Amino acid sequence: MPEQATGAPWQLAVNSVLKFMNFWTLEVPPGWSLLFTHPMNREELPFRTLSGVVDCDLFRDGYVHFPALWTERDFTGTLPAGTPVAQVIPIPADLPALEVGVMSEAQVAANRALQEELGTEAGVYRKRYRR
Repeated sequence: MPEQATGAPWQLAVNSVLKFMNFWTLEVPPGWSLLFTHPMNREELPFRTLSGVVDCDLFRDGYVHFPALWTERDFTGTLPAGTPVAQVIPIPADLPALEVGVMSEAQVAANRALQEELGTEAGVYRKRYRR
């Protein structure tokens, strides 16, 4: 399991790599995978769950455990029941190709107009773009 943390870009506060054990199997429709990551917006947790993608459309009979780095040197006690240790996000296994390019003059003008609106009118995104 320490090999799963090789190359992780975080400094360990203590020399601890651990694995949170999960006893659920997870299955997704064919062509989908699951991205496991540290719980979003939970920087206060005393550990950092490592992110990874698992093809749970194929690996549906096994358990997916969550490797993590312990980051809080002075932690004592136990984690409270219900502490989130991982977040899962379904993603298509075959991601679409992305195209990166230079914006046209019309795209730049549309971008500037939208930025102006966002800066002068409250709730533009919520009112016009959120589903």
